[in-house]
Order: sequence, then C-alpha cells, then structure tokens
Amino acid sequence: MYARDPRSHRRPAGWIDLPSIGSSPDWARPSDAPEVLSRAGQTAVEEFWRLWDSPMASQWDPVGDLALTVRVALMRAALARGDESGSKRLTELRACEDRLGLSALARERLRWRLHAAAPQGDPVSEVVFLSDTNRAE
Repeated sequence: MYARDPRSHRRPAGWIDLPSIGSSPDWARPSDAPEVLSRAGQTAVEEFWRLWDSPMASQWDPVGDLALTVRVALMRAALARGDESGSKRLTELRACEDRLGLSALARERLRWRLHAAAPQGDPVSEVVFLSDTNRAE
C-alpha cells in the first residue's frame, strides 16, 4: 500500500457527525434573508430559512454558501408555484442540493452522518399494521 500524498485533494477517511434533526441551530447563519428572496415571495424566504435550519447547514459557510442557498431557495419556490419545470431545471436543482449535502447520497459522498432526534414516547405503540386496517369483520 502506498503512503497518501499530502497534496492530494481526497477527503479524510473520517466521518463528520451532524447535529441531530430537530436540534436548535447553534451554527453560523446569515443574519437576514437577502432582498432577492423577499421580492420572490414568502415561500422563497421560508425555504431559505428551512435550508439554514437543517443540520447540514452546520457545515456551510454563511458567506461562501449564501449564493448557492439563495439559488436553491429560489428554484424550490419557483417549482412550488409551477413557474419552472423541465428536466434541465430539475437537474440544476439536484446538482445544487448535492453540493449542499441535502440528499442522502450527497451526505455519504461528503462523509456527513445525520442522526435522528431521540423518539418521544414508545415508537412501537404508534405502529399501524395495514392488515389491521383492511381486516373485514
């Protein structure tokens, strides 16, 4: 086995544990939503803050990744309104989301591990079996 070249751009072998889902964000975030989002509508602003509240945002740079998160928020809002469609636009959105680690495959490539928050109550008691709901009496 060869020694790793220190000039190599390969990622380290370790995984980064992201904060759990549902935890309050304590990472650096933009102080305000950019004006372009306000002009695009409330959906775009809400999408922007939803992105920055996600555990993946703990790994983003609030200055360097701001433009990319604005682009994702605008594209998602446009798709929700029905203004944008087509495979090219969806491909662009998927590529932007992958850069931000918003899909499971992207997180695996970035070596980010996402943990779910601890369940409240007894999760087994909330299971509903389809066979019980369709059973004829």
